[in-house]
Amino acid sequence: GYNKINLYGTSYGTRLAMAYINKFPNNVRTATLKGLVPEDLVIPVDFAKDSQEGLNMLIEKCKTDELCASVFPNFEQEFYALMNRSFPIDAKIINPETQLEETVQLTKESIALTIRSLLSIPTYTQQIPFIVSEAYKGNYAVLAELILRINMSSSKGIFTAMRLCVICYEDYPKIPETTEDPLDQTFLKDIWTNRIINACKIWNPSRENASRVHYNNHDIPVLLISGERDSATPPNYGDQVVKYFKNGRHIVVTNSGHSFDRMLNCVEYMINDFVISGTAQDLDLDCLKSIEYPEFKLN
Repeated sequence: GYNKINLYGTSYGTRLAMAYINKFPNNVRTATLKGLVPEDLVIPVDFAKDSQEGLNMLIEKCKTDELCASVFPNFEQEFYALMNRSFPIDAKIINPETQLEETVQLTKESIALTIRSLLSIPTYTQQIPFIVSEAYKGNYAVLAELILRINMSSSKGIFTAMRLCVICYEDYPKIPETTEDPLDQTFLKDIWTNRIINACKIWNPSRENASRVHYNNHDIPVLLISGERDSATPPNYGDQVVKYFKNGRHIVVTNSGHSFDRMLNCVEYMINDFVISGTAQDLDLDCLKSIEYPEFKLN
């Protein structure tokens, strides 16, 4: 019964929003798309490459930050030394739910997946040198407790099942058997891809292929938002999508990542102004200059 609607999609939600725009373009007044997913992106084939670029940016950021460089002068070497250790590693932690001491096993896969997650949220990204330094020195508790909290959070609800329902039909059938990319040169390697392949062999054993969204050209006013330090959906993904909208505008938010961390207030107000005015061309971007990257955690 609505006449026109204002769409908002973030991350995979941008692909969902594009599907709606393609099918019902006359129903859409505006669309705000944040953390863009291009039509030819096959999840999670590019995860390793994009995450490695995010790690490389963090390494360079630490080298040029006076405090980080002084406290963690060997961050890069310590990170790769940690990843090359013999796994699994036993770590004693305090379970945040029971407050009892437990022994858990750290695997290379769990560490790599956690680092990828932390790289997408600036506040947590700046903690990585400290976490790595502690683990390198043999204090695995900080890292292990963080992994446990993340796993406990993601294990609740239907998050994993929903993700597999989508990826196993839209992306899994298109994952190549082999890749030309040198994944061995990335810290994530083929961990994410193998996890998806192994799960989807059970979820979608016949490798049934659902139709993918093909992006069409539109006149709809669209605001596209990318975080400068987004290692999940980097800004170049937004550059690929904005070309489909002649009334679109792609804004790269400095000192921000994949989440709304560091974007609150400024970007929220910008989205409000866009939806109210119905155009992305005259937005006031001055507040973006006030967004600062969080300081490194040093101890």
